[in-house]
Amino acid sequence: MDTIRTVKKLSEWEPCSSRPVGRPRLGWLEQVEEDLKKIKVRNWREKCRDRGLWKKIVKQTKTHRGGCSGSWRRRRRRRRSNL
Repeated sequence: MDTIRTVKKLSEWEPCSSRPVGRPRLGWLEQVEEDLKKIKVRNWREKCRDRGLWKKIVKQTKTHRGGCSGSWRRRRRRRRSNL
């Protein structure tokens, strides 16, 4: 029989590297959604279409203390310190 069968390839395949341990990092969108939940913003996908309203929401999120992830601040500080 042919030694290049797909099923045989799949059963004998070994991965080249391993996955990192632990839960995957949150992406940018997940962090934004988390912050919006904390300040109780609903239907944000519709609200972001209204530029003025969205600007107010972003400002409120930036000034909100003690709940938002603040990851953008940490990244910004790291970038500034590396320069």
